[in-house]
Amino acid sequence: MKCLFSRAQGLSLAAVILLSLPLTEAAYSEPECADSEAYPRLEAIAAHLQFYDSAGPHRSGTVGDIKTAQYLSQQLSALGYDVRRQNFTVPDHGRLQANVSTGNEQIALLVQPPVSERRIFKGPLVYWHYRPGISIPDPTEKSILLVELSDARYSSYQSFPIRKLRAQLVDKGSDVSAVILITNGATQEAQLLNIDPAETFLPTFIVAPRDAAPLREAANRQQRVALESLASTGELQASNVIASRILPGRPHWIISTPTSGWGHSVGERGPGFAAFLEMAAWAKCALADYSLQFVANSGHELENMGSKKYLNELAPKPFEVELWLHLGAGWGARDYLDIGPRLLPLNHANPYSVLMMSEAIKPALSPRFKALPGLANAYTFADGKAAGELQEIHHLGYNAIGLFGAHQYHHVASDRLDKTHADLVAPVVSALQDTLLRYKSR
Repeated sequence: MKCLFSRAQGLSLAAVILLSLPLTEAAYSEPECADSEAYPRLEAIAAHLQFYDSAGPHRSGTVGDIKTAQYLSQQLSALGYDVRRQNFTVPDHGRLQANVSTGNEQIALLVQPPVSERRIFKGPLVYWHYRPGISIPDPTEKSILLVELSDARYSSYQSFPIRKLRAQLVDKGSDVSAVILITNGATQEAQLLNIDPAETFLPTFIVAPRDAAPLREAANRQQRVALESLASTGELQASNVIASRILPGRPHWIISTPTSGWGHSVGERGPGFAAFLEMAAWAKCALADYSLQFVANSGHELENMGSKKYLNELAPKPFEVELWLHLGAGWGARDYLDIGPRLLPLNHANPYSVLMMSEAIKPALSPRFKALPGLANAYTFADGKAAGELQEIHHLGYNAIGLFGAHQYHHVASDRLDKTHADLVAPVVSALQDTLLRYKSR
């Protein structure tokens, strides 16, 4: 049968049909309730983490992201929630390989999105150690700029040091054909940056610090190099998974988490993913008289594209939502001791984590948080700026509480299952459950 729509039209039509569905009362039959003291369940959390790792890289719209949406839909449906998808179009970032040849050596790179096309760049490689007071060198011809970044846990083009870097590069744009960033950090791996696909920038690539020595040598001689981008182009379809139990007239609570990332992202995204499903299993009975909505967003690495889609098109208004819990990045990742030559694993969670909330929620905060690394000190939104989706949720006026952070393996390829553990996730889930019950009974 001949298809009546182009691929892009088909994606748009599917999104229109989906978004036109009203948020109606779910056909919900109360499942048998386990003893609330049985939660959180270590075995269930471990199984969810194992799945998340096995699904593969979680870039929005790719196979791993699709598998994750399917798993979430199955798990939430089995709990009795009404499950639907909110589809949206994303750039195809399934392949981000590149390489640069110095003549004698070829060094692997990652393409830093946004990506518009596959290209080959040729020219002298020029070194710039980016730090205050050091200007970009003036090349004699259009060059490829090798930028040495300071040690950090890099996350986004919107982060302060990267914004400053970009501003200087824009001023120098006519002299530079491409940029290679050395993203120095504890792991010595390439760290990809979250981006808004609508933005444009100089073609940018990432080299792992452990592979950068030949490029530094070539750049100090301003040696001519050839850089080839092999990135995929085009579009894919990603999905938010939304599970609801709507009880008319009852208080409405939302629990959300991002599910996509640049790689396997298990320490970054896995704790939120596993906690999200465990909270859904617990809440079906512990919050039996509440309207509940569980929202799992793709598009996180695209500057929260999936969350923005949900907030703009499907989310209840702030005055309709009594409480919103957001499970962000890295808070249940393993901490590591950095004394060289490699990172040594520790048996506690990464302390570089933040617990932040609206002022109205703080009196209900569970004392269980006092024993948790990084989360013992709770902050309100008046104390500082939240990160990721939580900032947007707060900005729109929702009464919210959330967790976010960045562990040592944030945004690198080796962020796999060993970077977290159910034993690190479960105590936080317990503290969150206690907080919700305390808020409910206030």
